[in-house]
Amino acid sequence: MELEGDQVVGVRGDAEHPASHGYLCQKGHRLPWFHHRPERLDHPLLRGNPTTWDESLDDLAALIRATVDEHGPDSVGVYHASGMAGDTAGMAAIQRFVNGIGTRQRYSAMTVDHAPAMRAQELVTGSAELLPTWVPEHDGNQLVLFVGCNPVVSHGYFTILPDPIRRLRAFQHRGGQVWVIDPRRTKTAELADGHVAPRAGTDAVLLAWLVRELLAVEAGGDELRRTTSADERRRLADALAPFDRPFTAARTGVPEVELDALLAAIRAAGPIGVVTGSGLLFAPDGLIAEWLRWALMAVTGSLDVRGGMFFNPGWTSPIEQREPWTPAPEDGTFAPGPKSRPELPLVFGEMPCVAMADEIEAGNLRVLVIAGGSPLTAFPDPERVAAALGKLDALAVIDIVSSPLTELATHLYPGAGPLERTNIQAWNGRTGVAPTVVAPAAERRPTWKLFSGLGQRLDIEILRGLDPDTATDDDILRRVLSRARGTADELFAAGTHGVAPPELYGWVERFLPDGRWRIAAPSMLARLPELLDAAPNPRPLQLLCTRITATKNSNDYLPADRLAQRPAVSLHPDDAAALGIADGDPVTVESDAGAVDCAARVDPASGRGAVSIVHGSNITNVTRLTSPNTGVDPLTGEPVMTAVPVSVRRRELQEVDA
Repeated sequence: MELEGDQVVGVRGDAEHPASHGYLCQKGHRLPWFHHRPERLDHPLLRGNPTTWDESLDDLAALIRATVDEHGPDSVGVYHASGMAGDTAGMAAIQRFVNGIGTRQRYSAMTVDHAPAMRAQELVTGSAELLPTWVPEHDGNQLVLFVGCNPVVSHGYFTILPDPIRRLRAFQHRGGQVWVIDPRRTKTAELADGHVAPRAGTDAVLLAWLVRELLAVEAGGDELRRTTSADERRRLADALAPFDRPFTAARTGVPEVELDALLAAIRAAGPIGVVTGSGLLFAPDGLIAEWLRWALMAVTGSLDVRGGMFFNPGWTSPIEQREPWTPAPEDGTFAPGPKSRPELPLVFGEMPCVAMADEIEAGNLRVLVIAGGSPLTAFPDPERVAAALGKLDALAVIDIVSSPLTELATHLYPGAGPLERTNIQAWNGRTGVAPTVVAPAAERRPTWKLFSGLGQRLDIEILRGLDPDTATDDDILRRVLSRARGTADELFAAGTHGVAPPELYGWVERFLPDGRWRIAAPSMLARLPELLDAAPNPRPLQLLCTRITATKNSNDYLPADRLAQRPAVSLHPDDAAALGIADGDPVTVESDAGAVDCAARVDPASGRGAVSIVHGSNITNVTRLTSPNTGVDPLTGEPVMTAVPVSVRRRELQEVDA
């Protein structure tokens, strides 16, 4: 970072960094602007009026105490999202605050984002702890399959890929193949060796066929037979029998010759990498698709082996050094969820986000603290969510910039930005320390200060003996590192370059149920007939929620006027012509849940029958097209956010003027 006093005037990548090699994404390039953007929050507000941190915390703590005394601990809740992903100390403080209050009203972006991945992980491994990732540089990797994700733009999801174009091209240069399954011809598909474009929402059918064919020939060989039971292989094969090639081609719209090419490439590769993202997780069949992804990796002998998927044992809390836990039951662990939505369970200890408005309206949730996210751009039916937030006795928000959410806050706190706090970061398998670049300006404070201040006033121990008035980010992080693979001094000395855990394989079996992958969960086998009997789409088009560069769900890294210039909905030329829509035309996109007005972009890269809108935007809020009451998966609490049936019509000038 280039500084002039306390002004951040420039940024460049570190060419010597072992993970990034000097690469910066657009958000990295925009950090100086973001740090000094005019919307930065500098001072706390109490019910819209200037105040001090102490006065506001006193008021909020008194409200929390009175609310808990009268209505119980579940009347107080916390929501955190992607803005907290780079705030290790803040997340540790949130966890201790929630535990100290004793509330079950904990929400996070997990249940609008990646709950299907975690549930599928639990079904197969018996735990949500065991996360597979793919590293292109690892020896033996021959083929990677990207399903419903576009890492060239998003930089990956659970598999993080800094500098994706260079690394994927280097992987191909070493003989590796990149295949993409996506309705759109994404930036990743453009550089792939093979691109299969199924109809939106049919990824699970395509994965079911792949597993069927590869299981029939026991593609994983001895590894498959050693790590799965014969009974489960038989039950899975019987359940997948109807997913033959003609059915799959007809349902997905993928020609049989293209299906054969994909299957042949996988068979020839041996172990493979299979990487997914929100394009798969947001879909109606996101959970079963994620489970089938695991089945595909198991059937090809690709889990916890060289050439396949790597389970990073971690550095800050080494998993392989722990004692094995009791695996979850075959169909997962569940606990009673929100009183207002008894049909939904707690999801790994969290309330499903679709129930937040219900809980507020029912009087069950009365005080809410939000850190690093906005339900207004993440949850379905944002108008209802905004109205519900306005009914709270207190809405406390800590954030970096002003937004429609911060305007609703009764207690608003200016948070320290990414350059104003020290953090532990993981980069492509490495763990390092991102140090503070400049001291927090004005009255900004790190998130842990908010929760430690509340803890002081509510007799909750947040900092484990540290004095909140004198503690620093480094002090908090050193406590977090108490169970690390090495010492805190070692990690801090390594700085941004970080340290890497050992590249271990074969350790995961010790944590699996009976040492095997569970590939035939009864709840998933019971859902397969639903894929076979799927009703026809009632509308001619389906919505795809997508990502664009320079944005993050919780914040934009471009000025609003530049973001507003980007066309909001992309359509294939054939679909646009059939609807009489030209590039740049004003259009309305409608679903059964609502409507969005935006501009059209006619783009050959869009899949036929699919329209794409960016998720997480305050300008064109795609969540207006989704519902918290329909399409919510009962095993994950996650709403359907993509493959939503929609219609698109051109708006006339008088409608635009109005």
